[in-house]
Amino acid sequence: MALEWTYTGTNYSLGGHRKSFHWLNPYWYMLSGNKNIYKYNSSFILQDTIDIDNEDIYVTDIVESIGHDGSYWWLLIRIKFTTYKEKVLRYDSNWNYTGYYKELGFPDPNIPVSIHWDGNYWWILDQLPRHIYKYNSSWEFVDVKYLTDYPLEAYAESIFYKHPYWWVVGSGLDYVYKYNYDWKYITYYPIGSEDTTPVDIFWLNGWFMLGYNTQKVYLYDDNFFPAIQILIDEEWKHVYLEKYDLPAIKGMFVPGWSWRNVESMKILVDGAWKDVF
Repeated sequence: MALEWTYTGTNYSLGGHRKSFHWLNPYWYMLSGNKNIYKYNSSFILQDTIDIDNEDIYVTDIVESIGHDGSYWWLLIRIKFTTYKEKVLRYDSNWNYTGYYKELGFPDPNIPVSIHWDGNYWWILDQLPRHIYKYNSSWEFVDVKYLTDYPLEAYAESIFYKHPYWWVVGSGLDYVYKYNYDWKYITYYPIGSEDTTPVDIFWLNGWFMLGYNTQKVYLYDDNFFPAIQILIDEEWKHVYLEKYDLPAIKGMFVPGWSWRNVESMKILVDGAWKDVF
């Protein structure tokens, strides 16, 4: 039985380092940081290289991340050699620059690295203090969240929202971290066996991870089975069940033990264990 973020063994070579990617049917679009967008088909075969340079991207600017709000592409730009200024630039769906951009103010210290549109709001991941900044559709600041309750991750790289959970990928410990919509930490999964610098993730009928070192995209299972703890012979066992009826479970077949009565049960709900019986 596969759990969330179990590697399927499937991967795709990209032919170069990529740092951010996004699917817009029927193509993948990837950013390398060199002011080019690389367009791939669904099998990750390169179709085109798109020049996104314009008069509002300066030679010292760092292009960090791409996102799409259903109407426009957006680039997150980190401006070097200025006092903590970042900006987002708007492109049409064919990557023609519209001439619109907006500067965003960030506190010190800051390294904004990822943007994501959840269908209602824009979110920006600030890598250095591990903060999440929330903006409305016009890029007006709404709120900030503080990611302080998960394993120490020095290099948070990217965020992605798949209803009803937020996900953060980090390249320091090489984990993906799971949160509820209010950014309360739930759990994490290791993915460093495939690439020690995972820089982006995307869900498209399965999880895709962008590996910077190997220059590959990796595919993971998207199976989610509820986590429960059962008390058997006065010992708590942590298990996953694919299908279950909580009121009906009073026993379980445990390999090597045969059938055992379940004395008590807890289920994991939004990061907290709740008693069932």
